[in-house]
Amino acid sequence: MNTRAQHGPGVAGPDAAAPETAFVARHLSKTYGQRLVLDDVTFAVRTGEIHALLGQNGSGKSTLIKILAGQVAPDARGRFPSGPSLSAGDRQHELPVSPSVSAALGFVFVHQDLGLVPTATVTETLGLGHFLTNRLGRLRWKEQTSLTKKVLEQYQIDAAPWALTRDLSEVDRAILAIVRGVSFLRRDHSAAKVLVLDEPTAFLPADVVHRVFRILRDLAGEGHAIVFVSHRLDEVFEVCDRASILRDGVLVGTRDLADTAKHELVHAILGRHLQPTRRSSDAHANRVAIEVSHLSGKRAKNVTLSAREGEVVGLTGLLGSGFEEIAYLGFGASRGTGTVTIGDREFAQHKLSPHRCIELGMGLLPADRRAASGVPAASAAENLTLVEVGQAKNRSRVRRTEREDAAAVMRDAGVRPPLAGMPFSAFSGGNQQKILFMKWMSMGPTVLWLHEPTNGVDVGAKESIHHLIVRAAESGCCVLIASTEYEDLADLCDRVLVFHDGRVTTELAGENLNHRQLLHVCMSAE
Repeated sequence: MNTRAQHGPGVAGPDAAAPETAFVARHLSKTYGQRLVLDDVTFAVRTGEIHALLGQNGSGKSTLIKILAGQVAPDARGRFPSGPSLSAGDRQHELPVSPSVSAALGFVFVHQDLGLVPTATVTETLGLGHFLTNRLGRLRWKEQTSLTKKVLEQYQIDAAPWALTRDLSEVDRAILAIVRGVSFLRRDHSAAKVLVLDEPTAFLPADVVHRVFRILRDLAGEGHAIVFVSHRLDEVFEVCDRASILRDGVLVGTRDLADTAKHELVHAILGRHLQPTRRSSDAHANRVAIEVSHLSGKRAKNVTLSAREGEVVGLTGLLGSGFEEIAYLGFGASRGTGTVTIGDREFAQHKLSPHRCIELGMGLLPADRRAASGVPAASAAENLTLVEVGQAKNRSRVRRTEREDAAAVMRDAGVRPPLAGMPFSAFSGGNQQKILFMKWMSMGPTVLWLHEPTNGVDVGAKESIHHLIVRAAESGCCVLIASTEYEDLADLCDRVLVFHDGRVTTELAGENLNHRQLLHVCMSAE
């Protein structure tokens, strides 16, 4: 049950409680070619609330946000008040508005790509547009740096003021982007103050997410409005008051979350109920597919574990506990010490390479599909067959097979649209992940490492990926999942190994394996 809900029960209309409204965007429609992305949507958010904007990829969420930010113009369908408009505080504007007008109305945006300049320092990032200057207009760097240090300490960001953003950890970059948005909001004196967060926690572990939530609750308590876009429904229920749901470009409802069950929200998002993916297996008698012994890396310390054919094994813990490193050590993508045994062949870890592991029947799907897995400019078919082409002697034959078979593989995996020639970058995150998963399954792997396989994908795509994982295990593949998605691990895995301080400290299986117990073990290890 949501502990933040403040408002009445039931489904609220978009213009409900007008005196409390921070902003209303009315009559938003947008067409790309022949495709209607938004269909006469009216979206309202109250002051002092955290309001979730939900929907599958392609439902229209991103387009709606870009209209609010002044980056996209809605279709012109009549003049004010029947046409598209944006009301914030006591001001009304016909749409489109420019980005500067959006900012003047008090809107601040933190997008999933974070919008940070890699070569900018932390001080420059936080001070952008609001640098301290003297009477002559010169920057007061000493005071600016001192202010940055205070902000970094306040929000527990492990970075120096002069550090470049590109050198920060993924987590610290995400927190920095959010803190920058919060700072802009608090410095601005406009009538409306709205922070729009587009999947800010998509790649953050649970302990860091709670830090973000404390920041958001403080902002809401100060009277700011927050729009929170996320695919993580547990987080939505934990931090949000209400949720508006888009499906196929239509606003299908706005719900008070205190009176809404999770399965009701899923049904509203999908238009149907989820198919269960909980699996029961009997892999304990199967042959051992992989064993790592005394494996150590930057964080992992003397880790020994094994997994069998047809088994799904989870690796989890808090960020930095070492679980996330094991997949890359086991696949030869990171350097460490120890041994890796695949079937009956033992290898010193430092002699392994990804190429050798692929030859041995092993695959790795990294967490960062954009930077470390997919090739954005290549077609879906080319991404599907990257492993085959790399291994094949007759590459022209593989190319012919690629063109013939890719569309069928995409249809089988539920990739939409199943267009083999379409650029990889044009697919949604969930469909990209399905393509990359099938890239590895096409070679018939013995062992498949997955690092956060459902990060940043919507609830429907997550369901499809879960079914693909189950299919892989049923085919005899040994699947190892490194993730902080505790509920997913409890549903999919035969057993889960919990890491603390680089070591496996707990193994959960059978009746003891559930997401609450996983969360408890991970948090109590601190």
